[in-house]
This record gives sequence, C-alpha cells and structure tokens, in this order.
Amino acid sequence: MDQVAEGAAESYEIVLPPGWKQHPVRRGIAEELYAHVRQVLEPTGNRELMAQLRGAIHKSMRDLQERGGIDIFLPERRPDGTLVPASLTSNVVSLGDRGLETALRAITRGKEPDAVEVPVGTAYRWETPTSGTGDLAGIETSNVHYLFAVPGAKKPAGLMFTFSILRSDDVPDEYREILILIFDAMMQSLSWR
Repeated sequence: MDQVAEGAAESYEIVLPPGWKQHPVRRGIAEELYAHVRQVLEPTGNRELMAQLRGAIHKSMRDLQERGGIDIFLPERRPDGTLVPASLTSNVVSLGDRGLETALRAITRGKEPDAVEVPVGTAYRWETPTSGTGDLAGIETSNVHYLFAVPGAKKPAGLMFTFSILRSDDVPDEYREILILIFDAMMQSLSWR
C-alpha cells in the first residue's frame, strides 16, 4: 500500500450516531472486538456461537488488514438491551494508474455505482449482498459501499467505507432501510483533516 495514500486516507472524520464506537484496525484488534462481542452476546449462553464468532472475527480482521483497513465502527448495546445488527469498516484502495472509472469497475465487479454529491466532492455508492460460508453459513448481510477519491495522495487512492447489516427475520426491512439512511447521512459528514 502507498504510505502517502495511507496517511492521507487516515486523515478523515465522520460523524457517528450516538452509541457507535470507532476501533482503529491494528495489531490486537481482533481480541478487542471479540471481547466487545462476547460482552454483548454472552447473556445468550450460546458457547458454540461464541467459538464460531471468535474464529470469524480473527479471520475478518486479518482480511481487513490485508485490504488496507483503517477503522471498524461498531454500535454498543443500547440502554434497553437491544443491539443494532450492523458494522462499518473503512479501508484504503489503490485506484491504479488507469483512472477512477477503471478502478471502480474492478472494485464493484462491474456493477454500476451511483455518483453521489457530498460536501467533499463526488463519492460513488453501490450495494451488494453477502452470504456467510464455513462456520458462518446461513448468515446473510446487506452491504452498502462508498468510495471517495483521496485528496493529496501521490498515487491515485480511494477511501472505501462498507456498511454491513445483518439480514434476518428478526430485522425488519423497514429497520434495515432506516439504518441505511443513517449510514448515507454519515457519509455526507465525511471531512478531511
């Protein structure tokens, strides 16, 4: 990863909803996140799920680090005990020398993103579904992605945010749509430091 792009991309801020916490992606983050998840889910008493999640968290954090991960944002348990079934990650992506449009086609796997005007310029937004595999088979998420060109990077780079929401019968479509609207508002708040 281009160190100049990495430093420039890490110089961002977004407004988080109340109850959300930012966790920088660094060594030891998997255990920190597992401790957070354990605290939230331990009252269920499902030890098998906890073991599966521990492995999945470690793998996900390794993958995120390899993809240029900067931060992961998670909601805390609400005072009434309910959980927001969502997460947000940010990572640096190389846009290469062939230009933004070529990079977007590769990143979106040919899906046409929407150009969205935001206070810092134009962002590109698209949605994808994901189905879990292995220990997480049967778990499905809806993902909304935003890509911003990083200003001041010597090599073309982007800052990508991925908002993931659990798809389940326990999460009504209306609730999922509200969470996506909140995420869209968060992306409108992006500023460069």
